[in-house]
Amino acid sequence: MELLEYMVAQAGCGYLSALRFLPVRQRRFCFLKKVKLDAFPKEEWIEAARYICQQKVNTAAEAKTILMQR
Repeated sequence: MELLEYMVAQAGCGYLSALRFLPVRQRRFCFLKKVKLDAFPKEEWIEAARYICQQKVNTAAEAKTILMQR
């Protein structure tokens, strides 16, 4: 399972595109606190941050932080 698929399942969304349009309070993907950075490839973390938050990041750690703050 890829990171974005995991996020869709955890957030209870029916579609990947729904992740971008969740209400603000639901967009803080706090469940990611329990996910280790090495659970998914760096590229998947970066892609998730780009897709959901529309921000370019260079590291998995940056991406995870942004995703949990959004």
